[in-house]
Amino acid sequence: MKRFTFGLFGLVLFASSPVAPMLAQSTEELRQKVNENTIYVVGGSLTGTNSALAWDMAKLFDEGYDLRVLPILGRGSIKTTEDILYLKGVDAGMVQADVLEFFTDLNVFPGIRDKLKYISAMHQEEVHIVVRRDSGYASLDDLAGKKVNFGPTSSGTFLTSSVIFDRKGIVVEVLSEPYDFALEKLQNGEIDALTRIAGAPTSFLEKVTSDSALMLLPVDDIGAPYLTATLSSDQYPGLIGLGDTVKTVAIPSVLVAYDHPEGERRARVEKFIQEFRARLPELQAGASFHKKWQDVDFSTEVGGWSRWGSAAPNS
Repeated sequence: MKRFTFGLFGLVLFASSPVAPMLAQSTEELRQKVNENTIYVVGGSLTGTNSALAWDMAKLFDEGYDLRVLPILGRGSIKTTEDILYLKGVDAGMVQADVLEFFTDLNVFPGIRDKLKYISAMHQEEVHIVVRRDSGYASLDDLAGKKVNFGPTSSGTFLTSSVIFDRKGIVVEVLSEPYDFALEKLQNGEIDALTRIAGAPTSFLEKVTSDSALMLLPVDDIGAPYLTATLSSDQYPGLIGLGDTVKTVAIPSVLVAYDHPEGERRARVEKFIQEFRARLPELQAGASFHKKWQDVDFSTEVGGWSRWGSAAPNS
């Protein structure tokens, strides 16, 4: 049997570590302490901006037992909305702003406008339409009748892509392959285009090199809630010529939470909101945090959404 010798210095360190108090309390007391101020936030896919932002919050908002953010990988805005509404333990998440209108129109989740409230407008999620350079495609109209991958059906990319092509009146053969598979199929000529809705630059497309012979198609303004945006060669040197830009549109992302009644879970979300509000400048200034924090403005109103009470600018 191995024997461990701490010595006086080791004992001092052990007594001051988080482990010592754990041994002095019951299992139930520890369970309560671990859970009472931990908030579960759904981000997005592994390569998505939302997941990066959720992880940034987890790194910064780590106050031991006083507050802890536990980020969860998600499967896109459609599934994240369902998770916030119904998955046990999930308190908040980031979704695209058009999901509320989408679900309200379909009446999939009755009362969603009363149950889901936004905490803050977040970054913009730019629309990326990728095609082969040798395709001859110059606009979305050229994709009519073509095979276009919209991503998994549970994703925000699928939702927004569907809206964009519908508004444009462009009928395509919609595929729903995972993004990496679709990229490979596009390079092999098995499909004609793929869409990816994510904050630029997204790591999924940053890895594309000029040797891949791919490019981004421009997207014209399609009206609210979508915003005009620009993609540059600095963001995607493998997709855009040096010094060039490509016009596109973007959908705002929002940080939302379930509107819990009075109780422990509501108090936990309230504590998270106050921490988020107070420490947003640190997220925007920190060199180790994602660049998209620069787009976040806590005071921005999000049309069509109701705000969580304590998240109102004057509260």
